[in-house]
Amino acid sequence: MTMADSIEISGLDELAEDFRIVARKYPDRAGEELRKEAKELRKDVIAMVEKDTDEHLTKDGSKTKRSLTKASSYEISPVQGFNERQFVDISAKSPHFHLLENGHQLVSHKGRVIGFVPGYHFMDRARKDHAKKLPERMEKMVNNLLESENL
Repeated sequence: MTMADSIEISGLDELAEDFRIVARKYPDRAGEELRKEAKELRKDVIAMVEKDTDEHLTKDGSKTKRSLTKASSYEISPVQGFNERQFVDISAKSPHFHLLENGHQLVSHKGRVIGFVPGYHFMDRARKDHAKKLPERMEKMVNNLLESENL
C-alpha cells in the first residue's frame, strides 16, 4: 500500500498548495514527514493486530518470532518520487499477513472448502483513521516550516 495512493487531501486547497510549495523547496523535509507518518501508521496497525487477534502469541502466551506485533515485521520503503509526488510503501514481511488482512477460505485436509474467515483489514482501517488526522498534522508541519523560513 502506498501512502500516495491511499491518503488524499481534499477540500483543503490552500493547505495542499502550501504543501506543494514546501515539497518543491524542501523535498527532504517533505520526505521526512512521509516516513514519520508511515511509522505512525505502522504503530496503529501493530496496535490493531494486538487488540484484535492472538496471532502473535505462542501457546505459552509469549510473542512469536515472526509476530505481526513487532515493528520489524513491517517494512517502510525509502521515499520515492519527487516534490509533491513523493510516496513511501508500507508492507508486512510476514507471509501470512494477507490472510489476516483480507480473509481466507477454510479448507479441510481433503481440500474441501468448509468456511470463510473474514479479514481484519488492519491497513485499510489505519489508513482511514490517518486520513482524518493528516490534514491537521500536515498543516502544522507546513506552518512551522514556513514560519521558520520567514515565508
